Amino acid sequence: MSRRGTRRARGGGALCAVLLLLGHGALAAQRPAATIRSDSVTVGDPALLVLEVPRAEGESVRFPDTLALTGDLEYLGPASVAPEDRVPGIAAAAYHVTAWRPGEHALPAITVPVDGPEGTRTVRLEPPVLRVGSVLPSDTAGVEPRPPKDVLGPDRTILPALILLALLISAAIAIGRWWARRRASGRAGEGPAVRPAEAALAALDGIQEAGLLNRGEVKEYYARTTRVLRDYLNAVEPAWGAGLTTAEIDAQVDPGLRPVEKRELLTVLFRADRVKFARHRPAGDEPEALWRAARDWIVAHEEAMAERRRAAAAAVAEAAR
Repeated sequence: MSRRGTRRARGGGALCAVLLLLGHGALAAQRPAATIRSDSVTVGDPALLVLEVPRAEGESVRFPDTLALTGDLEYLGPASVAPEDRVPGIAAAAYHVTAWRPGEHALPAITVPVDGPEGTRTVRLEPPVLRVGSVLPSDTAGVEPRPPKDVLGPDRTILPALILLALLISAAIAIGRWWARRRASGRAGEGPAVRPAEAALAALDGIQEAGLLNRGEVKEYYARTTRVLRDYLNAVEPAWGAGLTTAEIDAQVDPGLRPVEKRELLTVLFRADRVKFARHRPAGDEPEALWRAARDWIVAHEEAMAERRRAAAAAVAEAAR
């Protein structure tokens, strides 16, 4: 199922939930309300936000088509509005939202216009806090690492170990310099180096051609896709190196990039982590959608870096005049 089809299915399910609540008299209080109808939500799961507005005879409620969410919150699809004649005196709409970080998330206030014979009035709704749980298995809670053991002992000196460490560091430096000179001397006969973006895009195309999804190797498909993305980051943005976890990348200071680039990158990594570490089973075209998002992010990042280089060159040329 495509992403648009998934959103339509969610919208239809949300509409059925609203109609069911209306049919059971849940809105008999005749007061504006904004409630979350999901019992337990983890990172990336959709939560159902239901808006309820009382209306008098002849009034029409105009619910917003979308929700303006920022930060770790994301709006997942179009609103589902219950027919106004379903329950007299009540108008309701449902929205699917999600969050990409565990914890408590404050949803913004929502203003809903109500048109009537005497003009338009507005109703302000204050949604409750969205509480999101971690995608990690519950059996990891409370696990603490063991303290380091004293491998030297109280009667042994550390001086021989320091001398050995100094020798190893000196040997590593000497080998590194020799290897650098060897590579420099051999570059004269080599062709032009492959750019990180070209290598990453070729590797992503190779993943598709390997037919992992046809063989049911979904987890390996996700692992290879994110490995290519992390190797590319390691080559162009060392602050986001391949050795960092998704949470550590999220905590890094942006190396000169726009916030939207970081948010899109973290969306890909968090969704892949759910499959690799939280036993999430993606459905439909989710694997290929994630692969496409990773590929599009690399292309967009290359264009952004090229634009920054052109701007820097223009600034230098302007200063030299």
